[in-house]
Amino acid sequence: DTLGVIQAAEAQLTKAWDYAKEAEKLLGQNKFNEAADKYQLAAKEAQKDPDGEGEAKKYLANYNFYRAMGIYSQAELSGIFGKGDIDQAIGHTEQSHDLFKQVRNAAGEQASEGWRLYLLGVKNDSGSQFKEAREAYEKARRVFIDLGESMPETRETAHQFVTLAERGAIFSATMDLMRNVEEYEK
Repeated sequence: DTLGVIQAAEAQLTKAWDYAKEAEKLLGQNKFNEAADKYQLAAKEAQKDPDGEGEAKKYLANYNFYRAMGIYSQAELSGIFGKGDIDQAIGHTEQSHDLFKQVRNAAGEQASEGWRLYLLGVKNDSGSQFKEAREAYEKARRVFIDLGESMPETRETAHQFVTLAERGAIFSATMDLMRNVEEYEK
């Protein structure tokens, strides 16, 4: 009877692990929403195991992080950043940060904080708050640089995020300058 319970728990965790592996493959193809869905399934499977709470939180953290990236990617591809989309992505990112913190995943904490700051920059840009956007992008850049320096295994990905934040900061600074030039000409 005890052996049966153990085997059932192992089967649930194996299923969760399989979903997580599928998610990783999808991430390699930049399919963030599909990967998020797989992490959500992994979390549901891990939750079925009485000892799977930590694993479930880790998968839910990944679900929220990649769902936020998926929302952002879809908006970027369409060229339309709705306030609701960005707010939803920020909400998912904040949830992922809290979960990464609970499972003591420092890389996840840093990445989600940097992504939250980046998304705040996007939100401020869309509201023509260019100075605030630039400040958010610069903070995000610093977080991503720190992530790459403190965890060499994340360096390549962190560098891509640094570049994204730098581009956002340049755009915002340019827009802010252009707006100020117009004010001076009045």
